[in-house]
Amino acid sequence: MNRKAICLLSGGLDSLIAIGLIKSQGIECIGINFTSPFFSNKMSEDAKKQFDFEYKEIKVGEDYLDMLKNPPHGYGSAINPCIDCKIYMMSKVKDMLTTLDASFVVSGEVLGQRPMSQHRKAMDLIEKKSGLTGLLIRPLCAKHLPPTLPEIEGIVDREKLLSISGRTRTTQIEIAKQLQVKDFTSPAGGCLLTEKYYGVKFRDFLEFYPDAKIADFEIIKYGRHFKFNNNKIISGRNDFENHKLLELKKDDDLYFSVPNYGSPLTILKGEKTEESIKFAAQITALYSDCKDESIEVEYGDSNTKITVQKIDRKDSDKYNLAV
Repeated sequence: MNRKAICLLSGGLDSLIAIGLIKSQGIECIGINFTSPFFSNKMSEDAKKQFDFEYKEIKVGEDYLDMLKNPPHGYGSAINPCIDCKIYMMSKVKDMLTTLDASFVVSGEVLGQRPMSQHRKAMDLIEKKSGLTGLLIRPLCAKHLPPTLPEIEGIVDREKLLSISGRTRTTQIEIAKQLQVKDFTSPAGGCLLTEKYYGVKFRDFLEFYPDAKIADFEIIKYGRHFKFNNNKIISGRNDFENHKLLELKKDDDLYFSVPNYGSPLTILKGEKTEESIKFAAQITALYSDCKDESIEVEYGDSNTKITVQKIDRKDSDKYNLAV
């Protein structure tokens, strides 16, 4: 074994402490950050400079979406396949050990911190299924786990590793102060798959587009989502979302707005019937700044106009996936 490790990074404090503990023992580290439309906690430039490690971002592939549709070990409270997600990432970095000339893998996981994937049985399962038995070090809780091969062979000093467990983060915060770590993401991790409303949008989108590719799911991060007959309607909640929806819309989507007023940009997907166009226009009018009862809405590249009566909120809520 050599003194080189691949470190899984989420951008959060735990993974930064893990890489700091390993680097402090003179071990070269390569940080790997997986990104997707569902999670994308990128490392800050300051963190990369502070810990001075090689850094790689890897987009998950279509095989991740295949797993997400039917995870062998099931979902958590939403559509979060936490165990299979960990197995996916660990398997990918295991395959990278040879190409990157590294000997083992490092993760910032803490025993007992996450209910689905960070209890002892799940952690053992992830290690086994990914092919990393004996090669996966979890520095923050290592003393609660059996010694790994790098520890047995003296590559890593086990006495310098930690024995954190549970959901409290007091120890991590103290270590962060000692290491002067300031720039890291929230402890929740930012995975949209753990959010119940996102799960509703995900399933609806998959029903609407059963052959969707993983990049197609980027659009469901934004806006209010409505299911109307055989149509999907997405309406932006602010200027940022309006720009993202316009950027992500398909060529056959119609988009709507209320001219000369603050207005959502609304996307209509599916068959463009007279009824669906009217409803998309009513949703656009409802969330616009126009106070008139009868509102002119523009849609499409040719700025076709339609005048609609503002729909009542309780009537629109019948189709709102968030309600």
